[in-house]
Amino acid sequence: MEVLDNYPREKMNPLKNNFFAALMQDGLNNSIDNLFLGTRYKTKGSAGIGHWATIPWIGVFDTSITTKASDGFYIAYLFSKSSNIAYLSLIQSWTMYKNKFSLKIARKNITNITKYLQNTLNTESSSMNADTINLMDDGSKITELPKGYELGTILNIKYFKNSLPDNSTMMKDLNEMITIYRELKSKLVSSDNSTNVDFFISEYNKYKKIQTNEDSRFSIDDSVTENHNSIVRQTNFEDLNNKNSELGFIGEKQVLEMEKERLSYYPKLQEKVEQVSVTIGDGLGYDIKSFRPDGTELYIEVKTTASGKNQPFNITTNEIEFSKDNADNYKLTRLYDFKFNGSESIEFKKYELNGSLVNNHNLLLKPSTYKVKLLNNDSNIIY
Repeated sequence: MEVLDNYPREKMNPLKNNFFAALMQDGLNNSIDNLFLGTRYKTKGSAGIGHWATIPWIGVFDTSITTKASDGFYIAYLFSKSSNIAYLSLIQSWTMYKNKFSLKIARKNITNITKYLQNTLNTESSSMNADTINLMDDGSKITELPKGYELGTILNIKYFKNSLPDNSTMMKDLNEMITIYRELKSKLVSSDNSTNVDFFISEYNKYKKIQTNEDSRFSIDDSVTENHNSIVRQTNFEDLNNKNSELGFIGEKQVLEMEKERLSYYPKLQEKVEQVSVTIGDGLGYDIKSFRPDGTELYIEVKTTASGKNQPFNITTNEIEFSKDNADNYKLTRLYDFKFNGSESIEFKKYELNGSLVNNHNLLLKPSTYKVKLLNNDSNIIY
C-alpha cells in the first residue's frame, strides 16, 4: 500500500511527469505476479488528470465488462482523502450513472442498485461487508465524485494504514473479491453496461415490490381447448424462475425497439417511446408506453417465456384491471420460443392481443395464488 505512505507527500509536487503518478497508472502490475490476473483482467490506476485526485484509485477490470472506471462494474482500491484508509471495493461506475441520468436520479438509481446487488449476490466472505465507506475522512465537505464512489460501492474490505495485513492476506482478499466480481458478471445481460443498468433498475423495482406486494396473481392459459370441467393445475416452474429475470427484461427491450422501428417515420413520437417498467417502476400495469401515428398513447404489457405459444404465464390483478380500464389503448405482446445468447443472437416468435384481457375469448384466466390472513378466532389453533 505504497499509496497510503507516498500520496500525501507526492501531491505537494506538480502532477505532470511525476514518477509516483506514473507508477499508479500501472495499477497492480508492479505489485503482483501477472499470472494472478491472467489475460482476462486489466489493472490500472489514477492519481488524477490535470490535477491531483481527491480520491486516488487502483482498479481491476474484467475486460469483457469494461476497461475503464467511467463505465460498468469493476474492483477498485479507493484511498481516503487523509490517506489513512484504503477500501478494496466491488464498485459501479458513478460516471456511467451521471452520464445517463440527472444528478438526483443518478444518485437514487446507483443507491438502489447497490442495495439490490448487496441482497442478491450469494458468494460469501467473512472479510468483506456492505457498510457505507467514508472517503472524506478528514472532515472536509464531500464532492460529487467521491460521493459517487461511496454510493456505488457494493461490497468492501477496509484497511487502516497503521495496521495493514500481510501480503498473503491481501492477496486472499483480492482473490475473494474477484470471485464475487465473477458472480456479478453472471448477472449481466448485455455487453452494453447502460442496458445492464436498465436491467438492474427493473430488477430492483420488482424486488422492492415483492417485499410489500399484496397483489393477487393469475395464470393465463392461451390454449382454450382444455376440458373446463377438469382443469389440472401444473406448476409453471419456468415462469416462476424467469419472472423478475433477464428473460423478461430482454423481452421488453425487444418490444421497445420494435415500437421505435414502427414509429421510424414519426421521430417526435419515436423518441417518446419508453420502457416504463425501468424508468418509473413495475407497478403501472404495463411495461412499454408507445404511440399510434396519430399521437394516441399505447400501453403495452410484455410477457416472455422460452417455451411455446401455449405455455401459461403469470399476470397480476393490477395488470388485468389496467387492461380493462384502458382497453382502447392497451395491447398484450406475448413473446415465446425466446432464445438468446447475450446480446449477440436473439430469436423469438410473438403474437399480440388488443383490448381488455377480461372476457377475451383467446385467453383462460385462472387464479393461481391466494392471500391468506389469520382471523381473530383462536378456536382450533395450536400454539
